[in-house]
Amino acid sequence: MPYKKDSNRCEVLLYNNVDTDLQDMLRPLNFIQTIYLSPKYTIKDGYITPNSLFCNILSAAGAIVFFSICVYRILTASKIGTFEGFSTTLLITKYFDAILFSLGFVANAYVSIRLSHLNVLLYLKLQAIKTFVPCKKIMQKVKYYNDQKLFLKTVQRLNKANISKLDVYGLFIVDATLPLRLIQVIATYTIVLLQFAFQ
Repeated sequence: MPYKKDSNRCEVLLYNNVDTDLQDMLRPLNFIQTIYLSPKYTIKDGYITPNSLFCNILSAAGAIVFFSICVYRILTASKIGTFEGFSTTLLITKYFDAILFSLGFVANAYVSIRLSHLNVLLYLKLQAIKTFVPCKKIMQKVKYYNDQKLFLKTVQRLNKANISKLDVYGLFIVDATLPLRLIQVIATYTIVLLQFAFQ
């Protein structure tokens, strides 16, 4: 794949065009990421490219601002008035939240700045997978026997494939059930806090 070197930044030249369906899917995601000051890629004129220097500076500035807000929350957490039985629990929770938020902002900025080219390659691979899957019009043109034979070969190939789950630093597995598990933890945490509040 040919690359253009431009002030310590690699840009894919030939293979980074994105069809309109994928653009329609990626633009809202990119818009939300830009609002949070951490865009992962740039889509312009049908091409997806890694972040520019301006976007990298924007991500770094956003991480610094959010990190400063979290440090301010940590420093002022003990000054906020609390209820009699909750002072220790609320302080620990505030510290824990502020530390995790600050780590999240720093990690997000790192991914936006250092790994922007990998984000682009990920979306290009998604597009390649999307175009690999045959559409209904092509399948209708194939005879019934060939259709069954192709289907059986695909099933056999998929059975041989080793599909591993995405593991994030050995802490948790990213799959479709992650939001459900996250909601379960938040609901349990909320119920425990409410039980302590009404005692």
